[in-house]
Amino acid sequence: MNSSSKHYLDSSVVRPLLTASVKYKEYLNREIAGKKYAHPYVQMEVKRSYIITCINFYAALNMPSFDTVNDVIAYWSNKFKPGEIKAVLQLIPQITKVNKIDLNSKKDKSRAAQVLMNYIIRFDVILRNEFKTPGKNAIHCKRAGVGIKAGSSSDDEALNVFHYDFMDVASCRAGCKVEDFFLKRHKNDVQNYIAESKAMKKSDNKGFFDIATKLEKVMSDGGSVLNCRFCGGIGDAVIALDAERSMQLEHTDSSFNNLCPSIKQPNPAKPEPNFVVFYPLPQ
Repeated sequence: MNSSSKHYLDSSVVRPLLTASVKYKEYLNREIAGKKYAHPYVQMEVKRSYIITCINFYAALNMPSFDTVNDVIAYWSNKFKPGEIKAVLQLIPQITKVNKIDLNSKKDKSRAAQVLMNYIIRFDVILRNEFKTPGKNAIHCKRAGVGIKAGSSSDDEALNVFHYDFMDVASCRAGCKVEDFFLKRHKNDVQNYIAESKAMKKSDNKGFFDIATKLEKVMSDGGSVLNCRFCGGIGDAVIALDAERSMQLEHTDSSFNNLCPSIKQPNPAKPEPNFVVFYPLPQ
């Protein structure tokens, strides 16, 4: 890969660059060797899928009901959604590999909570600093602007404030321009997506088909259906439509294979982590 290339990263690439196995990180850094950019909306997706889950796990570690880290993991595996379980499975090696935390030790549980708090704050800083923000941000996602304000108060309080502000979806929705983004700025592109989905079977590209179905609902009801939860289901359309056409949109999500061609957005897909681990690609 030409090191002068500019890469516009989807969250399916940003998050593995920060949390995946060594082998997959090496692969991505080798393939994406130029400047790396991440839209504020992409950073918001990483906060939603990973940082919020880490904070919730941190809160569970501080609950007196559990004696050890493994007790919390057992509780988590029985209660939470697959995405949240995946986040914790990625998280545990991050906080134990250097700090030598015994997951079965009662005395190490509080130390694990402290290490995790520091990790979350550091991760937020890396997310903001490691990836440059491209000039475009037409959606004006207010939620994307919510960050952890470490140092302004206790770190524990900073996490609580961030969690509250990020999850205040009513306030976040009031400050964004998502309806203008889809109904005005990209109306023709959205209509093209809908038309394309009508000419295909859902099994051809389920991710794209589901996005187009949701966009059709947006168009039909004038945008009243739009909220942070609904927007999460059409996030790939936001990322594709607001991408810089001069950059390569790097991703592992198949939905971009249909979202990008009609808007002439370069989008070289990357293989999923397990493929690279079990079927090493030539260097």
